[in-house]
Amino acid sequence: MWRSNCAVERRHHFRLWKPLAALGTSILVYALLQSHAQEQRLVAAVFALTVVLWATETFPIGVTSLGAMAMLSLAAGVPETEAFSGLGSPIIPLFIGSLILAKAMEVTGLSKRVALLVLKREWPTRTPGHLMLTLCLFTGTVSLFLSNTATTAMMMPIALSILTALDAKSSRAPYAIGLLLALTFSANVSVGTPIGTPPDLLAVQQVQEAAHRDLTFGLWMSFGIPITAMLILAVWAVLMLLFGQKAPDTRKAQQETAQELQSLPPMSS
Repeated sequence: MWRSNCAVERRHHFRLWKPLAALGTSILVYALLQSHAQEQRLVAAVFALTVVLWATETFPIGVTSLGAMAMLSLAAGVPETEAFSGLGSPIIPLFIGSLILAKAMEVTGLSKRVALLVLKREWPTRTPGHLMLTLCLFTGTVSLFLSNTATTAMMMPIALSILTALDAKSSRAPYAIGLLLALTFSANVSVGTPIGTPPDLLAVQQVQEAAHRDLTFGLWMSFGIPITAMLILAVWAVLMLLFGQKAPDTRKAQQETAQELQSLPPMSS
């Protein structure tokens, strides 16, 4: 934990070359766009400055983002109502709310309990293919309503404990790689609801602004769920093809999850 905290601190440690590199890139972009309008050159310069500050992590990403909006208004001549209009989008509180719910499920242990309840059944752990497919389906289902990042973070410790129980080492390492990749890929391809990932929310907003049509929750699910199901099955098939050889006996996972579930405190006192 101490090393992890130190790594976070060092990541945002200030170095003089970082803002100088960002400033130099901004000036270069401004000079290269001589044939463009002055306002376009200034906006491009602010954009280049922001990207380099993000890439070098000179400051926390949130601070850089807010600073970019301020610079658009102060230096590039963009009206403040337009520069800060994104903060008033209904997508922002919706996204924040989903992250808060995901954190609440993680802190209370509800997400882990639900996952263990699923994995302690006989069918999910009958074969290596069943186990990977179960994790793919469960991860994809959760990611329909939580962000893909939060879902992967929630499922990763569970998958690691299962791999530990299976003793997935040495020659069995390929299956371990496939199982962990199944979490990230399943969470990323889960596009069955408009709140699953930030790009979905942006798409809803852009369709409403450009085409003047509301993509309701139900309408999105009518085409999003079939797409998600096909993509998850494709992820599972490809990963089993590439990493399914020499897979361990997954029946041990049922015993591991049952024991871990019993070790959890009761849901009510």
